[in-house]
Amino acid sequence: ERLGRLLLINAPAVFEKFWNAFKAVLDPNTVAKIDILGSGPAVQRRLAELMPPEILPLALGGKATLSLAGLDPALPSLPPSAPVFDVVA
Repeated sequence: ERLGRLLLINAPAVFEKFWNAFKAVLDPNTVAKIDILGSGPAVQRRLAELMPPEILPLALGGKATLSLAGLDPALPSLPPSAPVFDVVA
């Protein structure tokens, strides 16, 4: 099995119904690795349980920033304040 952990953040309420039906066909070990999270303070608490703030993006309550400088000359430069990860609402 290849999945380490899957976090779905800001999942719409309707997704929970879909997930409850779909997870019945998945291996219980896989289901245990998947967290479906809504939004708000509970999300930040759960993320803090799973990873240190040094690797958690600023947009999710952590301290991590990422620079793409030097990785690929074709990539645009990002200002230091640019969000690193998109948070899908």
